[in-house]
Amino acid sequence: MSEAASKEFYVLTGATSGMGLELAKKLHSNPNIYIIAGARSGISAARIKAVTENDRLSVLALDLMSQSSVHKFAHEVQGILGEHKLEGIALNAGLQILTPAAKTEDGVDETFAANHFGHFTLVHLLMESLAKGARIISTASGTHDPNDKLATRFGFRGGIFKNAEAVASGDLGLDGSDVQQGMNRYATSKLCNILFTREMARRTREREKHINFIAFDPGLMPGTHLARDRPAKVKFIWYHVLPKLQPFMAARGVGISLPHKSAESLRKLLTGEFSAKSGDYLEFSMKPAPISTDGQSAEYAKDLYDTSVKLASIDPL
Repeated sequence: MSEAASKEFYVLTGATSGMGLELAKKLHSNPNIYIIAGARSGISAARIKAVTENDRLSVLALDLMSQSSVHKFAHEVQGILGEHKLEGIALNAGLQILTPAAKTEDGVDETFAANHFGHFTLVHLLMESLAKGARIISTASGTHDPNDKLATRFGFRGGIFKNAEAVASGDLGLDGSDVQQGMNRYATSKLCNILFTREMARRTREREKHINFIAFDPGLMPGTHLARDRPAKVKFIWYHVLPKLQPFMAARGVGISLPHKSAESLRKLLTGEFSAKSGDYLEFSMKPAPISTDGQSAEYAKDLYDTSVKLASIDPL
């Protein structure tokens, strides 16, 4: 740790592929930054190790579907930090699970766990390790909004929030194929990311903790692993057609980006190079992103927070 003692520390989840890996590379270009990344496997860990120097990187095992793994990861992060503080956390990991719904070892829906619950617990465990003015960036998505035209073209219906207990169980109360219900759970988890950001911003502001919580929409990023469980035709378009059309569609104002472009916007938010207000939801252009009516609900945000605290068996803020 002697060489890391003078560095700025950042924790990254979802940093082993796609936008997250591009973010890690951009952060690593700054010699004053030390990255602590979570990885689900040795194979994924190898990807980030291949593009960074080990003297400014620690890769720790992290399975966001497991609360015990989250606790172990947080403890190891604190050990690396010692007396130092975190300047920011990028909550970027996320899965779009299009197979039949399944529960984790903790009894919650896998999509809910991977995309919201694991991050929720991680942030609470690391609250005392955050520097004044630290930035917590949650990767959200326009798929949460039933009025997002681009998302609906890909079959998303928007987030479905009856109550947080139902969301945590994965039972959203709608019929449909396994793929459609998986998309529903994914969109709802992205709604949770926005509700989490807004509720944490409110709670930390009231308690004068001076921590900035921001939600970030990276746009649709064709070519990433997000479509790995989609049908063959959709995967072909996602991996081979849309990336070539991206420049033309972006020029027409369609919300499509590329991992390295969205990663640069995320880097600016995470490091504070771009100033944003706690509770903001921004798109990759750095303009305010549209928020659905449900995403603006203080009642839903509180319900999600209270339910998550109860499920995690941790103390609330």
